[in-house]
Amino acid sequence: MLRAHARLAPARVPLVRHPFRGCASLLGSHLENPFNVLGLSRDATEKEIREKYLELAKQHHPDASSESGVAFAKISAAYHTLSDPQLRHKAELELQDPTERAMELAGDAVLQCRSGQTGHGLHLMADVLTMWDSHHGGGGSALACSAARELADAASLVLELSAARGEPHHRPATSIWSTLCRWSVADSRACQAYFALALRGGNTPDAMRALRHAEQHELKQSNLMINTARQVRKFKQRQRHDRSSSS
Repeated sequence: MLRAHARLAPARVPLVRHPFRGCASLLGSHLENPFNVLGLSRDATEKEIREKYLELAKQHHPDASSESGVAFAKISAAYHTLSDPQLRHKAELELQDPTERAMELAGDAVLQCRSGQTGHGLHLMADVLTMWDSHHGGGGSALACSAARELADAASLVLELSAARGEPHHRPATSIWSTLCRWSVADSRACQAYFALALRGGNTPDAMRALRHAEQHELKQSNLMINTARQVRKFKQRQRHDRSSSS
């Protein structure tokens, strides 16, 4: 499912700059369906939307009917949403099945990273995982379906692509990494990528936590991880030697 979205979405990538940052309804719909308000199908054209709006506005305008104006307000709000391409896109996302919506946004996050917009991709992926985690109760229950495992795989890919670009964005990367660890699905690919991102960003303690995670779970380590671990061991040996010599 994720691969299909990733193939179909390139033309929309510039529009998806984490539009739901801070929005608690990322995976839950609280929107009155504007298509239903106007009596239109999801594939309605701009012309059909405008014609239907004019027809309904004329029928329900407070000056032309005995209605209170509530219906007219709803019609106007629905038209405002559907006549704006970005608002319509956001409304369509709101009305999607939560799983389908999360998969589409994850596909967008991957595409953002592939197109060089790693900051946007990381933020979007972090938001998707955070909201999925809270929507499904977190922990193992968040992985109760195959879609969640695909999300975890997409998150690892986003970390990997970001590490390859060499542009550290520590906060969203840490959020993604923490979620994968909480779900117990932080694999070698995610571990190597997060280690590189943290080290490159000067966040040595977080990089070392990723290294310890790889060692504890016997995950394959990158050459960077192996060389860094060797340097850390040598440094600690010198420290111990210096302390023993001074005493």
